[in-house]
Amino acid sequence: LQRLYIAEEDLVLGIQGLAQNNFKLIIFYILSILTFGILPVICHWFPKIKISLMYNKSELFCSDKVIIETELGQLDIISVNREWYDNKDISTVFNYRDDADCGLKVLTFFSYRFFKLYYDPLEDLFKVNTNWFDIDNWLDYNNVQQGLNNNNIIEDRLLIFGKNSCDLDIKPIHQLIFEEALHPFFVFQIFSMILWAYDDYIYYALCILIISVFSVAQTVYETRQSALKLQKLAHSETNVRVFRNGFWLTVASEEVVPGDILDISDPNLNTVPCDCLLINGQVLVNESMLSGESIPVNKKSCNSDSLLESFFNNDLSKESKYKLYNGTEIINTKPTESNPQVTALCLSTGFNTTKGSLIRSMVFPSTSTGNSGEKDMTKQAYKYIFYMTLLALFGFIFSAINFKRLHLSTKLIIVRALDIVTIVVPPGLPATLSVAVTFSISRLKNKCNIFCIRPTKINGAGGVSVWVFDKTGTLTGEGLVVKGIIENNEDLNDIDDNDDDIITSNYYNLKMKMLRYCLTCCHSSALVVQNGHKSLIGDPLDLEMFRFTKGKFSEKTHHDGFVINDKYHVVKTFEFDSHLRRMGVIMEKPSKKEYYSLVKGSPESIASLCNPHTIPQVYDHIVKKYAHQGYRLIALAGKNISQKHNQYSIEMITREESEEDLHFLGFIIFENKIKPESKPTILELKNANIPSIMCTGDNILTAISVANDASILEKEEICFVPIWDNINEVIHWESVDDPEIKLDNTTLIPLDKWVSERGYSLALTGDVFNEIFGDNANIANSNADEDFAKYSSHYKQTILLKSKIFARMSPDDKEDLVNQLQSLDHTVGFCGDGANDVGALRSSDCGVSLSEAEASIAAPFTSQVFNISCVLNIMKEGRCSIVTSFACFQYMSLYSAIQFITVTILYGQGANLGDFQFLYIDMCLIIPIAITMSWSSPNYGPLVAKRPSMNLVSLKILVPILINVGIILVAQLVPWIISKYMPWYTKPIAGDQDTINSTDNTVLFLVSSFQYIYMSIILTQGPPYREPIHENRFYIINVIICLVFSVYLLFGKFDSYCGKLMQLTYVSFGFKMFLLLWCVLGLVAHSILPKRFNHRFKKGVSSKKYKRLLQRE
Repeated sequence: LQRLYIAEEDLVLGIQGLAQNNFKLIIFYILSILTFGILPVICHWFPKIKISLMYNKSELFCSDKVIIETELGQLDIISVNREWYDNKDISTVFNYRDDADCGLKVLTFFSYRFFKLYYDPLEDLFKVNTNWFDIDNWLDYNNVQQGLNNNNIIEDRLLIFGKNSCDLDIKPIHQLIFEEALHPFFVFQIFSMILWAYDDYIYYALCILIISVFSVAQTVYETRQSALKLQKLAHSETNVRVFRNGFWLTVASEEVVPGDILDISDPNLNTVPCDCLLINGQVLVNESMLSGESIPVNKKSCNSDSLLESFFNNDLSKESKYKLYNGTEIINTKPTESNPQVTALCLSTGFNTTKGSLIRSMVFPSTSTGNSGEKDMTKQAYKYIFYMTLLALFGFIFSAINFKRLHLSTKLIIVRALDIVTIVVPPGLPATLSVAVTFSISRLKNKCNIFCIRPTKINGAGGVSVWVFDKTGTLTGEGLVVKGIIENNEDLNDIDDNDDDIITSNYYNLKMKMLRYCLTCCHSSALVVQNGHKSLIGDPLDLEMFRFTKGKFSEKTHHDGFVINDKYHVVKTFEFDSHLRRMGVIMEKPSKKEYYSLVKGSPESIASLCNPHTIPQVYDHIVKKYAHQGYRLIALAGKNISQKHNQYSIEMITREESEEDLHFLGFIIFENKIKPESKPTILELKNANIPSIMCTGDNILTAISVANDASILEKEEICFVPIWDNINEVIHWESVDDPEIKLDNTTLIPLDKWVSERGYSLALTGDVFNEIFGDNANIANSNADEDFAKYSSHYKQTILLKSKIFARMSPDDKEDLVNQLQSLDHTVGFCGDGANDVGALRSSDCGVSLSEAEASIAAPFTSQVFNISCVLNIMKEGRCSIVTSFACFQYMSLYSAIQFITVTILYGQGANLGDFQFLYIDMCLIIPIAITMSWSSPNYGPLVAKRPSMNLVSLKILVPILINVGIILVAQLVPWIISKYMPWYTKPIAGDQDTINSTDNTVLFLVSSFQYIYMSIILTQGPPYREPIHENRFYIINVIICLVFSVYLLFGKFDSYCGKLMQLTYVSFGFKMFLLLWCVLGLVAHSILPKRFNHRFKKGVSSKKYKRLLQRE
């Protein structure tokens, strides 16, 4: 038995080798024939039985199959493949150095979830080789450029890594039908139809067969359409120029293998065909397909032995700036003077690429062990069916005893008793589990421009208990406006709090030349020609800063960098790093042969790089002042490096060297206003008791200001920020407005009582977040044991409950925050728009990406409405879907209960319902009503505080159903008993299948017909989660038609065509009026009595951890 951890998917697998036992196999086939195929069906449902009946356990190296079990108990039996490998070196499959002298005669492998796992004889384990690289050749730049010179190597790599394709195999229709037919619901229906046909209910059995076939067809169609949509999203096919055997060849993209050299500058190549390493030139790419980030990214080449070695040894600080990712769009390429082609080395192909990993996560979404059962409607349904089955067994026993008392034949006793069991699972039940979700997805797309690629997330969206929002582009607009420049000069230290004269709003009024250089040159914008027009693209902040300078941007062919105003050459760029929070450039002024290092970034990061003598005393004061007013400050710094470097050495300068001992130049102040929809959305969520959290990479003071504007923070609320005490290695908490107001460092309770009464919250930075929640990383640099001793679980829980702002958060920090909130049993929604949000979007229970793309792999929901108001529509649809699914399921259950009571009473007299009576109930009443019930749209009014229940088997749901069942029982028993004393009473003939005409049958059929209708009215809830019932016109029309026909059957003549068809008997007019009034009284009873017991079953202690913690406070 092997335990394998796959880091790429955070997946733990148990792998056991299996060997086929021929004797067991023969016995299995014999038993399958003897049981008429029942045994294989049971084995399909319970794979462990199949394993014990057909296989023996074996060693991994000689296994025919393997059984794979996930942490959640999911089992798969997979065949092991073997291919002849001719004793080739093991390093061609696994990352072994030269000292691993071992040849592989045979490749032993299997595929699981698009991973290929190979058997490693040195470790006696199956392993993935997703991070493989050619150790012998890829560390030498000259060898890399030669590409592949051996066709045998190409064939071997095709064998090992497979074709370069993320195409998904769509299951054929017959396989989908077969799998759906083996679903327990459908197998039960087949059994029921056989039983009904045997009991001479031919018409009813045929109609249910048609319904079941239609249900299977609909499910198969929806499954296939969903698979086709995902396949279209994943599919990519193009021709690629590769360098092989000394020549450039054009091959299909699926034939590319690791080690190929690709011509990225090929004008016919629009998208990157695989994950590859840029080795010559520059490339501008759009990665929105993978990340949702619309800002183009500039890629640099890894063009030396040292860079290659650092890259493959994972020593580079930011590997992504050298990598091109499969599926991303190529916007522009720029070759070097020595090589007219932009080339890249293929690193990985197919599902080993980043795109492949994202596709895999969509096909096999991870399921949280903590709350998967609660959110999975199918599992809830199985639980519910279990309880209903217990009721059916009671009816089975009661009916069998009663039939024996009536001296009916044994065959009839068995058939009728089994018939009771079939009533428990109505034919339309499987469809009701998904119809509400289908309608919700359709409405989101057609009415709200929101696309959903993960239908299972709809119900989760309705239960979101906390929303986490990115700031820039999500809460605030992308459009930044330059308010002005604060220039570093001698007068800066003399300013007071109200002095805004230090801000220069005109670029040409700036005195420092180096500051002007920094403003015009320190960015990573690029010039792109689209449709014959040149346009500048890049980060909105960079573009706005450059527009402020009114500069002229141009590029030189075969030269790195760009030219400003035809006189400043940017020869090297150090891209923005989210961890360093800064970027820099090397600028050349050719007229004077001068070189400058220019850097811009967050005030904190720039201050740490500058010569202390150049930083004014009011530096921190200025940062706090303007950040607290909601402005975004970018610090600027630079230095002249002409004395140390010339045109030859400048290319070798490192980032660290260029950022040493800088001179502080000033600040550029940006105004970034919140979107008009942000505040109303936050307020509506707040009124619904759904807290909002801001998670951003921006300055903490700017974040607090935006949070105030967006109403994330209350007006009177005091916000505390962390202050790190280096001496005592303790985090102190003080008010952002008044440092004298503090929290207790251990309990996080305000030292002043009035603060607690007024209300308070916390704002964290990424450093503090990692200090508290990180396993090893912390700003104190203390060991992990001290960390765990220092921060108790109560301290961490208080941080999560009280924190509303998380600033300076890296992409990993955002994902960790989502996971930490989920550990408190929160259902977490995350809304973002950029590459920094991908991990959090995927980890959250409801991830919403604001993107122009119709569907993004980054998130389950993609909104083309670029503001956070879309989350309200998603939540409303989610709540509507939950309530509708529950209502339909309860309705189908009560339908079973009504029919169960009717049939049980009739069985007590040796009678039953007629064939056409069953048909009328199912075809004319139940199915049309259940479908039109699901058409109710959500209530688009304000969200309410109370979230719909997501537990189908809770007392709150079950007790009202039991009360309804009790009322149904009384409502049928009373008129049935009274009818027995009427002079026109017609006694049933016990056991007579052909003549079921009796007063018992007629009275119970008529009463139950009204019960089916008015139970749907009771369960069709309107506000607060759905539109008022009268807005669902199709349902109202359907109910009216059903009521009219039921009244017609009640008051019509028993010897009319319909009366004969339904096998009714004579009932007096007065008794008919009594039945009608009795049914109205039943409707009133169902409307009042169950609601009186609802409040008695409210939970004293919530099952949610965060609710228990809040109650404790």
